[in-house]
Amino acid sequence: MMNLLKKTAPYLFIFIVTILTFFYVYRSYGFNLDIPYSYQGDAIWNIAGVKGFIENGKFIENINTGAPFGTNYYDYPGSESLYKIFIFVLIFFVKNPVVVLNLYYLLTFILTAIISYIVLKYFKISTNLCIFAALIITFLPYHIKENIGHISLASYYLIPLTVLVLHWIFTNQFSIKNNFREISLSKFIKSKIFLSFIIMILVANNGIYYSFFTITFLILAGIIASIEYKDIKNLFYSFLFTAIIVVTILINVSPNIIHQFKYGRNPNIAHRYYNEPEYYGLKIIELFIPVTNFGNDYVRKFKERYTNFTLTKSERSSYLGIIGSIGFILLILNLFSKKSFDKKIDYLSYLTLWALLLSVATGIGTIVGYLISSQIRVYARISIFINIFAVFALVFLLDKIIKKNNKRKILINTFLIIVYVFAILDQTKPDEINAKGLYYSDKSFVEKIEKSGSGSMIFQLPYKSFPESVPVNRLIDYDLFRPYIHSKNLKWSYGIIKGTPQDQWIKTISSLPADQIVEKTTLAGYGGIYIDTTGYIDGGKELENNLSRILLEKPIKSNLNDLIFFNLKNYQQKLIDQYGKKEMGDKKKQILTLPILVEWNKGFYQEETNNVNSWHWSSNISSITLVNDNPEDKNIVLKFSVTANYPEYSNLKISSKSFTKNIKINRTIINFEKKIKLSQRKYQINFDTDSKKVIAPNDPRDLYFRIYNLRVEYQ
Repeated sequence: MMNLLKKTAPYLFIFIVTILTFFYVYRSYGFNLDIPYSYQGDAIWNIAGVKGFIENGKFIENINTGAPFGTNYYDYPGSESLYKIFIFVLIFFVKNPVVVLNLYYLLTFILTAIISYIVLKYFKISTNLCIFAALIITFLPYHIKENIGHISLASYYLIPLTVLVLHWIFTNQFSIKNNFREISLSKFIKSKIFLSFIIMILVANNGIYYSFFTITFLILAGIIASIEYKDIKNLFYSFLFTAIIVVTILINVSPNIIHQFKYGRNPNIAHRYYNEPEYYGLKIIELFIPVTNFGNDYVRKFKERYTNFTLTKSERSSYLGIIGSIGFILLILNLFSKKSFDKKIDYLSYLTLWALLLSVATGIGTIVGYLISSQIRVYARISIFINIFAVFALVFLLDKIIKKNNKRKILINTFLIIVYVFAILDQTKPDEINAKGLYYSDKSFVEKIEKSGSGSMIFQLPYKSFPESVPVNRLIDYDLFRPYIHSKNLKWSYGIIKGTPQDQWIKTISSLPADQIVEKTTLAGYGGIYIDTTGYIDGGKELENNLSRILLEKPIKSNLNDLIFFNLKNYQQKLIDQYGKKEMGDKKKQILTLPILVEWNKGFYQEETNNVNSWHWSSNISSITLVNDNPEDKNIVLKFSVTANYPEYSNLKISSKSFTKNIKINRTIINFEKKIKLSQRKYQINFDTDSKKVIAPNDPRDLYFRIYNLRVEYQ
């Protein structure tokens, strides 16, 4: 019994201290898990995602957002299945999405502490030092900064296990048996290879960023170990583990791949520019800029000056903390040491150097962004790997010092406690931008809407494209999910992926005059209009006055007066009296007809305009795709004007599966019109010309002809 207690005591101690420290850091919230630890930006989307999963049993679809069409994320691939598994388990016990997400966030701290302790004990580090280091790694400023908004980034508890796998590669601990029949299943399951397989699968299920960084570290370790031990098998294992990560990610995103293969890729989603890896690259100075001012005016002014003059953006989450900063300096100095003090520290130095070369602005990541892919753009997020490498290195050094001074345990333990307390005081403050006040105001507001008996669907204004778009006045990404988080039986219009016909339908309705918005939303089946006044320069006053005049009633307002709601129930009855139920049904069907979208494919360049006409330049071969997302075929008329750049005539062939048309073009504008029967989904039209290329010395594009004012009209 005493032996069991002795073995479990460190874990129990870590668990208790982690819980107490967590609630100290978030002390302004008390022990209340009902309030989200962040209530803005991505955090709101994550809460909405958990709520959608509770209601629909799926993360990828939600029938209660994007009304009346519903939302799906097939155009937005992700590889965060590990987080989703935890959420799936938690909702068996809790149904409140905020509590579920907060609990998982708390769990990331507990898992980080325990896993860090286990890995450090593997290296035979003294118990007290293991506990100290595990808690330091758990409460890094990065963890608090990422919060529930970037929940997959806050889930870095697998990185210590990744360090363990890298150590096994560096130290040549994987072996290939000549006779596979001699390997029993039980022996294989206990082997380092199998354990590494499991760790890599878990890493791949924890998001694309940590997966990508891990792959680069694996390859580096394999190369160094193969050279050091003159054995290529180490590189083989690196590529094997890399393959496991890649295959697991592909399995995760397979629903998205299948959808995109069937319907095509949405070019408006997750579009990254080639310069973004440089823009969001790691800046070494930010590894040392503290998140707190320590009550020092000089520190505050320095941080303000730096923030003002820096030319590139940052998530401000790279700070290593006091312990991490010391460990980082140790790792860099170790690179210049002629004699190896500890091979484990040497390996961590190599990994840190590579992390800097890969992620620093203008570094290797920038080259990857230009030549391969810019989808990995925020290379500064590798700072969490650097931080853990640094803490591990410092612990390896301190452990040797402590073991040489074994008689001073009380003094050493007291010192570790003081350092830990200071590290927590060095911690960033959680983001509390009126979180509690705003959260309760929204909750009360939605309760009033539900009591008003407005109906099941609410149209939200102003229009805000989803996901990721520039702010609309002070309305930022995902703010329009806030009412959905609090509702029990309402559907909301926000949340349709941009670049889809459904999104275009919402956008078109939102841009109409107030009287037409009221009529068309009512005919479409909406029971109310929700307005976030932060999306308007005048605070929504003009729209509020217009809707009050049209509807002849006063709106419901939130406690903070930032949200307004108009009930359409009485106006709906007015339209029924005016049109009758049958005509109302016909009008609803007509209004819900989706627009035909035009996708400008390879060969066409971005739209240009002079505020009178708009046009797209094209290379000699190009195409467009017409997208019909309606449940039935549609008869449309395609209209546009076309011109080349020279006075002499050239040929332009316009073709599709149902027609081919050859026309003569020159610099004179020629009008084109064609009736087409569109079946469901996509219809491609190809263009091919023998026009001369436009000579434009300062323009890298291949310009041959241009299409003006293309439009699609229903017959």
